[in-house]
Formats: sequence, C-alpha cells, structure tokens
Amino acid sequence: MINIGELYSLSVFFFVFLCLYSSLEIINLRRRRVVRILLAGGNGPDARLPSHLPYDRQLKAAPIVIIFGTSLLLLPSGPFLTAGIATILLAGNFLMFNGMRFGQEGSDHVRLYAAAFFFISSVWNVAEPVQAQKAYLILVAALGVSFYFGSALVKIVEPTWWRGEALMRALSTSLYGHPLLLSLFSAFPRLTRQLSVALLIWEITFPLAIFFAGNYILLWMAIGLLFHLSVALFMRLPLFLLSIGIMYPGIYWTSLSL
Repeated sequence: MINIGELYSLSVFFFVFLCLYSSLEIINLRRRRVVRILLAGGNGPDARLPSHLPYDRQLKAAPIVIIFGTSLLLLPSGPFLTAGIATILLAGNFLMFNGMRFGQEGSDHVRLYAAAFFFISSVWNVAEPVQAQKAYLILVAALGVSFYFGSALVKIVEPTWWRGEALMRALSTSLYGHPLLLSLFSAFPRLTRQLSVALLIWEITFPLAIFFAGNYILLWMAIGLLFHLSVALFMRLPLFLLSIGIMYPGIYWTSLSL
C-alpha cells in the first residue's frame, strides 16, 4: 500500500534541500572550496559557479529568509508551525525568483511553484492532513508532467533537435559543454541523432506514461533520473536533479492512484 505521508515528506525534503542549495549560490559560502566542489562539480579552472546572479536587495535577503525558515524545522513539529515555515519559505523563494533578473533555469521555477504548493498544503493541513498531502502530490505531479511536455513541444518543432545539432551546440558551449562528450558525439553523429530523438520521444510521452501505473512509470522515471544525472555531471547543472526529487514522488503516487 502506498504511504502518502512518506512520499509527501520525501518531496518536501527535496524542496527544502533545493532551497538551501540554491541559497549557497548567492551567499558568500559559495566562495569556499568545499562548496565550490559541490556546486560546480570540481575545483579546477573549468569548475564555474553561476556568476550571473545580481546581488540586489532581494537576493541578499532571500537566503537569510530561507535559512531562517528552514532552521525552524528543528523545532517540535506541529501544523501551525509548518504553516508558518511554509509562509516564510514562500516569501524567501519569491524574493529569490524576483531578484534574478535573468539566467533563470527550470529548477528556479520548480522551486517557486513547490513553495506555493507547500504553502497551500500546509495551510490546508491544519484541517485535513491527508487531503492536503494528496493535493500537494497531485500539484507537483502536474508540474513535472507539464515541464517535460512543454519542453518537448518546444523541441519537437525544431529540426535541429531531430538532427542532433541542438544537442551538439549545447555541448560545445564553454559554460555547459563537455569536451569528452563533444568529441564522442562528433565521432558518432548517428548516435547523437538517436539520443536526441530518444529524448524527444521520452519527453512527449511522459504524460501518457503516468496513466500506465507500475513498471511503466518507474521506467520513465528511471530514464529521467539517468538523464538528469548525466546533465548534472557533464553539463554542471545539478539543481534540476534535486527538482525531480520534488516531482517524482508526486508523479509516482498520482500514477498509482489513477
């Protein structure tokens, strides 16, 4: 039997962890060697931390608000305290998102939406805990499916994705590229096209997979985990890997509940 509480807690854990992780990109801890290794995947000249974040007042305040909110999780839990924490985290994430004038990625949107869903469910949790958790899981599942399907709709009309050229361009950039993969794909262009087409098919069929519970949805999520792990390791974009920790528990529960 599916334990709704455990899946809900797992998703919220990854949401809180993503909030703290993102905060490290803004505050001065990001300059320390150990954090540089964690965030950028290395310590050499090619290990770049995001440098596009403007340090305006909202971005200076956001990590403080988020860290204060998460520190309250150390107190004895209760529905009213959780609702208060959710309110603080929503405010912190709104400040962070609004302060990023450019350079936003998918994980920034996931974090903001998850903050709103966590706030809604936490307020509802005061009266109806189980229904609130169900609503949260459905919302994050819808978020995950829409992200994949929306991404596929953008790619599917571009011939460069069908030919594998778009994938090659991404790997050839100085910020997100990887020389080893670029050399491999250049030597095997047919493999590049096949991987690019497979990615399109996987994304466009994700909404359908959620209706086929059991091994089907687990297979689609396993492919997603492998894909995002590869992106985190080779393209130095680790934050969406944490984002699937928010969405996949909801996707799994929703699939088995349909």
